[in-house]
Amino acid sequence: DGTLTLEDGSASAPGLAFRDDTNTGIFSSDADTFNIATGGTERFQITSTGLAIISTTADEAFRINSTNSNGGHIRIQTSGTTKSFIGQAAGISGSLGGANDLAIRSAEDIVFSANNDNTVNLKINADGHVDVIGNLDVGAGVDVTGNITVTGTVDGRDVAADGTKLDGIESGATAD
Repeated sequence: DGTLTLEDGSASAPGLAFRDDTNTGIFSSDADTFNIATGGTERFQITSTGLAIISTTADEAFRINSTNSNGGHIRIQTSGTTKSFIGQAAGISGSLGGANDLAIRSAEDIVFSANNDNTVNLKINADGHVDVIGNLDVGAGVDVTGNITVTGTVDGRDVAADGTKLDGIESGATAD
């Protein structure tokens, strides 16, 4: 039927290898799994579910080298519909900045988590509002243009939603 069949092989002896470099090539580590090896070590795998895994000992695991003057980016889609981009700003549809700027664009919110328990630490909402969950430590001060809405305490002081309790607070005040 014209199908080329190969031995499954292994990382150290791929089923399809090069004559002068027999530990570099293509093999299959399991049913419906595609693997690539270099130097006798598995470097790339596509699992039966389509998950792509890059294995490396280098500090750089993945590189996009675009010759487009606007730079390269990664587009993330769900069922053919673009949901997110990350990459050089000028290369992302809609040009978010210059070719040397990093841009993240999402169809919805952008969420950051700095732990391994799926807790949101920072969220940029689709409407542009930024939610910081937890403490915001700023060593150089904060510049605000526009209104500030505060609930809770400022420097240990109780703050009314209408700002009335801010009147008369002196620098270094610690109690009512």
